Amino acid sequence: MAAQNRQAVLEAATARFSERGWAASVREIAHAAGVSVETVYGHFGSKVDLLNQVVDVAVVGDDDPVALVDRPEFAALSSGSRRERVLAAAALNTAINQRTIAVFRALREAAAVEPVLALRLQGLRESQRQTVHLALAMVAGREVGAMQADGLWALLSQDVYELLVGSADWSPAQYQTWVAQAITTLLNRHE
Repeated sequence: MAAQNRQAVLEAATARFSERGWAASVREIAHAAGVSVETVYGHFGSKVDLLNQVVDVAVVGDDDPVALVDRPEFAALSSGSRRERVLAAAALNTAINQRTIAVFRALREAAAVEPVLALRLQGLRESQRQTVHLALAMVAGREVGAMQADGLWALLSQDVYELLVGSADWSPAQYQTWVAQAITTLLNRHE
């Protein structure tokens, strides 16, 4: 029952933070999950901790304690032909952005008023940067320059995804195709 309550809270928190941003209250989340406010605090400690957990789940897609770089979909970036690795990278990035876009918006809002979440946002950005560097080297099958990797890191960001899919009305499939083309162009240009 505790695991079911925890999962219900995570799902409700993801939905509420995605819809209402940081303004979503723990009371709303508890109500949507069908649990008491005390149950939310008992599982997650605070609203800050709850948002942190929602972000972690959004990045990897589940509540399992396995880092992104230790998952099969990340390992796929280093197997197969270069084309297969590029497509795997584009698919992984698109899936992560689809899951994280709304909760990262809430995190950015919260970071403006919660110093601990501002530090978390900064840490997540640096972690994303390092992960993109590693991923690009895996896809390329060689070390890549910092400027190449940083440029790709910027292109793969939630901000660019939000502009293209949210504002320019691209479909996720169009975005994914564009990412694959961008990675291929970047790698071909620096060989």
